[in-house]
Amino acid sequence: YRRSGMERLEFREVVRRGTFRSFRKGEKIYRADQPLQYLCLLIEGVVEIRATYNNDEPFTRRLVSGAFFDLAVANVFGIKIGLFARRFEAEALTDCRVLCWSFEMVDEMANRVAPSVGAFWRNMLLFTVAAALNHLVVHNDMETHAVTSAGEPEAPGWYEGTARSAD
Repeated sequence: YRRSGMERLEFREVVRRGTFRSFRKGEKIYRADQPLQYLCLLIEGVVEIRATYNNDEPFTRRLVSGAFFDLAVANVFGIKIGLFARRFEAEALTDCRVLCWSFEMVDEMANRVAPSVGAFWRNMLLFTVAAALNHLVVHNDMETHAVTSAGEPEAPGWYEGTARSAD
């Protein structure tokens, strides 16, 4: 609700189409041979993603509670965010809990359920992209400047994966 305005009815529709999964430290969440298979929300823990675009060197990023990955799947919501990787991998750096939606379920939410569900997803995606740009451009340091959707600092331990995002 804090990031997209999604109400309980729509939230239930979104959650029932996903699968909660747990991963142990060091376990692969997403293998390089699985691009565009799942959109995942990291609930607890820390994940490292590695993506290769075109012929560039792999891009590595650390994700913590509240982060979505593989965002390329979310293009089906009509916001052309791109991020189509030739290779995409995700590995649990700590024990993790993740909510994942298959490509088919994301497509269903974008095109075959109540229009409000897709609208809330678009709000969520815009928030996600804006927050990432804000961290990269303005703060250049997620650890010390991370804030919630209300502008409040994230809880101590958030960046280490020991606390959930307040959102």
